[in-house]
Amino acid sequence: MTYKPAFPKPPKRKRKAPAKVTQPEALLQEMSEQLLAIYDIPYFRLSDTLMRALFANPQIPLHIKKILSDQLKGFPDLVLFDKCTRHYRAIEIKTERGKLSHAQRRWEKLLGTHVCRGLEEIKTCIESFREEVEHE
Repeated sequence: MTYKPAFPKPPKRKRKAPAKVTQPEALLQEMSEQLLAIYDIPYFRLSDTLMRALFANPQIPLHIKKILSDQLKGFPDLVLFDKCTRHYRAIEIKTERGKLSHAQRRWEKLLGTHVCRGLEEIKTCIESFREEVEHE
């Protein structure tokens, strides 16, 4: 007769693969801006500080703040531009797992936003813009 324990052993759990190490979006943003400075590419960014200052201003009527908030929601993180050729490139920076919001998808369709995940994609996108502008 074989011995069977009263309580069976719990099944072995499969170990999950280690999560990819991703850099925070704010750090990717900062590194992107440093790269743009090195390449001397002009860009525009709606900073959080600018938005807070705009909405903290008591002279701007509430309904105007609401319109601005609705219209600017999801605006790309960076817009690179070249004054001579009038080319631009909108870039939305995401982490490896980051997802686009509905508002970001709207801007993506409107501006042809490039969604970059991670520093390598950002670097490639910036360099291709630079080459595109130089060949014009």
